[in-house]
Amino acid sequence: MAELKLSGQVQRGGFRLQVPDMVLPAEGVTVLFGPSGVGKSTLLDAVAGLIPAPALRICHGDQDWRGMPPPQRGIGMVRQQEPLFAHLTVAQNLRFPLQFVPARLFHFDEVVRLLGLAEWLVRYPQQLSGGQRQRVALGRALLRQPAWLFLDEPLSALDDPARREILGLLEQVKRDYAVPMLLVTHRVDEVERLADHVAFVDHGEVAPPVSVWQAVRTAGSRLFATAEPVSLLQGRVLNPANADGLSEVQIGQQRLLAQPLSLPPGAVCRIRIPASQVMLAQAPVAGVSALNQLALQVESVTVQAHQVVVSLAVADGQVLLATVTRRTFEAFAIKPHQRLWALIKAVSIL
Repeated sequence: MAELKLSGQVQRGGFRLQVPDMVLPAEGVTVLFGPSGVGKSTLLDAVAGLIPAPALRICHGDQDWRGMPPPQRGIGMVRQQEPLFAHLTVAQNLRFPLQFVPARLFHFDEVVRLLGLAEWLVRYPQQLSGGQRQRVALGRALLRQPAWLFLDEPLSALDDPARREILGLLEQVKRDYAVPMLLVTHRVDEVERLADHVAFVDHGEVAPPVSVWQAVRTAGSRLFATAEPVSLLQGRVLNPANADGLSEVQIGQQRLLAQPLSLPPGAVCRIRIPASQVMLAQAPVAGVSALNQLALQVESVTVQAHQVVVSLAVADGQVLLATVTRRTFEAFAIKPHQRLWALIKAVSIL
């Protein structure tokens, strides 16, 4: 697999999107994140060759994609409502790409098993639910043997149970196969679950991608423009279920207790902690229900209109965000390098 290098601009009607020199890494999931209508899907279509983009330089490794027909770019595409061939069964839809590209990484039986499609193979698309059709669309895109998998808001038309199912399947594809993905979304929870890199799109410009860990480090991140600050941490499972029925996760030298996990010991996991679920104290506190109390050092402070966001260093460059009132901020005289105790009320493993 090779990285994608972009630069230039994309114009569609009266809309123009500036694209700086940027590299989309050849591993993991890169997210194009921003509000609706800012050009995320336009950029995706331009890179895929689905719309003219003569002013956009696109290189896949050392291969120049400008002027190259879309089928030759080796992209598997899944859209918000990816059309399937209505006159073909699920099995025939899945096998359709194999007549053009021999199976290499993904094989028919493996994709059917991975996505749980076996019981639908003889059905037609109109006999499936929206979530089931998206599973088939994902399977067909994988059987395209893609150099890149492009995902254009693939979950936005689904109900919550179907969204969770498809998110889990995308996580499994990411974990088990070396296929880079480019995901368009405006939802923070999809970034938290899937992203390795984030490129922010807004005001007619694309920012070069940064690691998701860098993107969530500060309260001023554009991820939190319309949502409360959230800490996203990476840890390792020590015990998926201890004697109290809780999992134990290690982050650097710190240990957290969370809900039981299905992951094995040693597995890497992501931890989500809303800043509003973190209390700060100047010393350990007895007689409280918060199971996690961590001694941490203040890294930075962000004063906002109605609250103060405190960033606390955890380990390996990761930070824990906590929101406090101005009254608490002043009473504790919170400042960088100060040592505080973080009492964490809610820990979610993604």
